[in-house]
Formats: sequence, C-alpha cells, structure tokens
Amino acid sequence: MSTSSEPRATTRLDEIADGYLDASVALSPIEATALGIPGQDHLLDDFSPDGYAAASDLRRSTLSALRTASAQDDVDAVTLAALQERLELAEEIHDAGYDLADLNVIASPLQMMRDTFDLMPTDSDEDWETIAHRLRAVPEALDGWFASLDHAASQGIVAAQRQIERCSEQCAEHGGRDGYFLSLAERAAVEGGGDASAVQDEVREAAALAARAEQRPADQAPTGQPQQQQSADEPQRQLGAHAHGQGKLGIAIEKRTVEIELEAPGSDIVGFEHTAKTAEQKKAV
Repeated sequence: MSTSSEPRATTRLDEIADGYLDASVALSPIEATALGIPGQDHLLDDFSPDGYAAASDLRRSTLSALRTASAQDDVDAVTLAALQERLELAEEIHDAGYDLADLNVIASPLQMMRDTFDLMPTDSDEDWETIAHRLRAVPEALDGWFASLDHAASQGIVAAQRQIERCSEQCAEHGGRDGYFLSLAERAAVEGGGDASAVQDEVREAAALAARAEQRPADQAPTGQPQQQQSADEPQRQLGAHAHGQGKLGIAIEKRTVEIELEAPGSDIVGFEHTAKTAEQKKAV
C-alpha cells in the first residue's frame, strides 16, 4: 500500500470545526482551562439565559455552515458526522429548555465553578493573582446560573428535590469555614512564590467573596420548587417545554451508594400527562 508524505490539506470542514472550537472556548473560559488553552483563566462562564442563548446561536450558525460543506476525504466525513450530531443534540436539549435547568450533584455549573480551580497553575504570584481574579467572578457566575434555573422553573422544568438538596449541601461545604474556597487562601500562603504577602491578601479576600456567594443557596434551593399538583376541579395547566420521546437519565455515585433518576414526559411512560382519573390510569401511575 502506497503512502504519501504530503501533509493533508486543510479543508472547508476543517476550517468550520476549528472556527467552532475557537468560538466555543471564547464563550466558555472553563472549557478553555480544561483544554489547556490560555488567555481566559481569570474568567468564568456566563451561565445566565443570555449565555445559553449565545451558545445556541453559535451552534446554529455552525450547523448552517456545515450544510454548505461537503466531505473531501474520510477525515472530513468523520468530522461532519460527529460535529453535526453533537450540535443537533445540544440544540434539541436547548429547545426543550433542559440546559437552563442543569442542576445535579456531579456535573452541572455548580461543580464546574469549583472544579476549574483544580486545573489552574499555582507556581507563581502571577498564577495566584489569576486565581484571585477568577474567584471574584464566582458571585456573578452563580447569579447567572440562578437566573437560568429560575427561568426554567417558570416553564415547569425543575431538578428533582433530592438533587436540589444535595447541591445546596455542596454549596455549604464549598463556602464553609473549612470549605474549598477558603482553603485556597491557605494554599496561597504555602505555595505562592517569592514575597507573596500582597497576593495572599488578594486571594484571601477573593476566596472569602466566593465563599459567601456559595453560602447563599445553602438555606434556600437555587431553583423554584416544583409546582404543586392541581386538583381535578382546577383547570388543566399548560405543560412546560418538553419533548416527547426524549428522556433524561441521571446517575449519582457517592461512596457505595448509587442513585438513578429518570425524567421523561408522562405520556412516554404511562400514556397520558394529566392527573390520573380512571382506575386503569391510577394503576398505571
């Protein structure tokens, strides 16, 4: 089999994919940090409804560009299929409103805002100044996330109550006296390079700000509570945005305990979405 030493030429699909990556990490400093792309380590994502809308606009424009391009080789074919599938699925989730309701104990904005600090360098004063800057961004990022959760709740889309309670406990742990954010200030005192007294003070102040922000939802769930069930005499409530034939499976693992949660439209499970009335319907639920 003959092989060519010529480098593969950049195709239109390569340019679209690269452009999407560049624009995507520009919208998500947390993702940029995870990928090792410098320049935004002092920022956090916009988890507000506007932030999710911006991500949706990027996906839609990229999908439009993909429809005008054709695969030139096998690499292009894989790029086209994978990117199109991922973006279309993300748009389905956004159209249903589920992304704004993102709250769970493993991988939601709450954990992203905490975990990103573990990926940041801590070798120099400059590194710790960057950490302090990002810590100061925590309150605004949390406010944006709460706004999205509230918007989703207004549409009838809320996380399971036990997820809300567990995430509230995580907030209390992160922002507590012995919690994660205040521990960063202690690390700055140990790991900061050179005469780091000024940097330590900055990190300590920023960490305290982030800790106070995390404490806010400890006593109050950061999303609206599920609406109470209506009686049979009340008018039928209009359902919130949801997609038939589409469910959401959540799995949480904590030590030796595994929790599995399935969210799906009622009609997909029992064949109806109103209050059970007949004996057969009551038996189904």
